Amino acid sequence: MVSARYHLVTVMSVFLALGLGILLGGSLGQQWLSEKQQGLIDQLERHYDEQVTQNRELSASLNKVQKAYRKEKDKTDELLRLTVGDALSDRFFVVYSSDHRQAKRLKKMIEWAGGHARTLDSLTYTQDDVDAVVLMGDSYLDQVNRDVLRDLQLLYGAPIVVHTTTEAAREWQGARIYPYNGSLSEVLSEYKFLKFLQEVIPPP
Repeated sequence: MVSARYHLVTVMSVFLALGLGILLGGSLGQQWLSEKQQGLIDQLERHYDEQVTQNRELSASLNKVQKAYRKEKDKTDELLRLTVGDALSDRFFVVYSSDHRQAKRLKKMIEWAGGHARTLDSLTYTQDDVDAVVLMGDSYLDQVNRDVLRDLQLLYGAPIVVHTTTEAAREWQGARIYPYNGSLSEVLSEYKFLKFLQEVIPPP
């Protein structure tokens, strides 16, 4: 028969072993978790450093490409200036475009050809004595129709050139209303557009 003392010693041994297990397990487990967390942190830091280095390399490459592009763009602009000569010498244009960058570019092109231009971003009439009106039609597809163009033509008493990148402008063709379809994204297309302006303007 098991004595009470033996039973008590057994129970105390179990609780003592359990306590030691919890103590040792907690200390070792905490150390294991700390090592695991540190490993993850080190891995994230290495990944971050790699990304920073890669981004710097990409940024440097992009800067080189942009610099080369600007250099080539300057060359093609100079070629356009030399090619157009005085094709629009002393001619004055009103340019309608809600795209300020586009309007600025077209004004510069006209000036390269010896002409002058005033840019407007809304379809308002100005009392300018003009040789032609240029309407960048993609900006006003929801506002322009044949009647609007005819009114502009009568108000200015000058040809109206309507530029679009769609076929919409062909529907607006009329007396002294000249549609021009095509992109102006390259020097050759810009040159063709300037020559078109020269052709539709009556001689002085």
